[in-house]
Amino acid sequence: MKNVLEAGLGQMANFVLWCPKEFPKDIRVEWEFRPLSDVGLCILFFAAAGKGNRDLFDPSLAERTGEYPQYHSGDINAFHVSYFRRKEPEERVFHTCNLRKSCGFYLVAQGAAVIL
Repeated sequence: MKNVLEAGLGQMANFVLWCPKEFPKDIRVEWEFRPLSDVGLCILFFAAAGKGNRDLFDPSLAERTGEYPQYHSGDINAFHVSYFRRKEPEERVFHTCNLRKSCGFYLVAQGAAVIL
């Protein structure tokens, strides 16, 4: 996937894909990842639900436009791991993966990124 929106739009150029399927509590997820550029940001959200245990697609939840704060400090509870953090110049020097818990921006764990 490659975003064709203007980079000048900032986070308004983000796109988010949700899988509407619920998975069992013990699950292993694998995928192949090949960055098309040295610059970018990739995040996987999991165990996501609306606050108050509402469905993630409940129309009573605030509209989401792809801007990151809506996902970490809005009306969604989830975990998310950022595994390709090279959007900002300072992130390109030392590569890390962050595991965070929402709602809020709580850093649960951080480690070295293994994507070269």
